[in-house]
Amino acid sequence: MITSGSLDERVEVLAPTVTRSGSGSQVITYTSIGTRFASVKYLKGARALSSGEMLMTGTISVTMRSMVGLVDDCRLVWDDKTYRITSLNKSRSEGTVSILAEVIDINNE
Repeated sequence: MITSGSLDERVEVLAPTVTRSGSGSQVITYTSIGTRFASVKYLKGARALSSGEMLMTGTISVTMRSMVGLVDDCRLVWDDKTYRITSLNKSRSEGTVSILAEVIDINNE
């Protein structure tokens, strides 16, 4: 259940749009479908060394009010980082959604 004042972070939701390039291959772009106030908790993180670069991985838990268009393929932007949704659970009775998401590196995707 969401309590008053617990939604204190702003999260942007990006939805995928699939188009075809001139050569016929799929091109996926993400466009904003809105922002919501949410409760965000940092769950875990790890450091990894790859090709001489230090990479940070992390998982967050997000609770927010439901919104039209929010599905498993969407991405979240929070704290200047983009996150891939790994789990999405909607509660119709409360009108909320609980999300687990992991940070991604857009440049390598």
